[in-house]
Amino acid sequence: MPNQGVVKTRRRRAPVDAPPPNAQCSVAPVPSQRCTEMVAILEQLHFPKRTNTIAKRFGSSYTLGDTRAVPGSKGFSEEGLNHAIVSKSHPVAQRALLLELWDVLKQEGEALGYEFTSLQVNKIFCAGWEERHDHLGKDTTFQYCISLGAFEGGELCWLEGDQSFCASTKDAWLKMDGRHMHWVNPHTGGDRYSLVLFCNNRINTP
Repeated sequence: MPNQGVVKTRRRRAPVDAPPPNAQCSVAPVPSQRCTEMVAILEQLHFPKRTNTIAKRFGSSYTLGDTRAVPGSKGFSEEGLNHAIVSKSHPVAQRALLLELWDVLKQEGEALGYEFTSLQVNKIFCAGWEERHDHLGKDTTFQYCISLGAFEGGELCWLEGDQSFCASTKDAWLKMDGRHMHWVNPHTGGDRYSLVLFCNNRINTP
């Protein structure tokens, strides 16, 4: 992918229909060596049904790691950081599984040479072209994405200027910039889990 570092970008008017890929992704996905281990943990997790609008759009999910808020907010440091990896509101068994997953992914991050602060865990992420979105103003650098499970399809797609890209992240880590408009193609077969390693800690941004 052309842009790999911190980029200055702004929202652009997306075309009405999902554009077909018209450019070759310059960064090849990196196969994971721990797919079986990660899937075993993910299949034990309970993804609660959500009722809010965002959950209806994107499916059930967890966010782990350092999260941000207004400096001085309850539970946050003077820098506006909350270092709790898993919220205490999660059941004990779920917290143990999520912490186990965190440890596995720290090893994955080391192999990728990527020091992330946060992890997004999704099951059946339903963000097609109609739900395309970007992380402008949230992410501070590129991220790594992977999808796991017995499914077909579900490629990750994104726009960079007038070029569109599409790549499979099944069982492999793809380095991409979430601040670009992106979406996920429909999938068939079994459940599709997706994991995103990202950095929203501006203090540690490379």
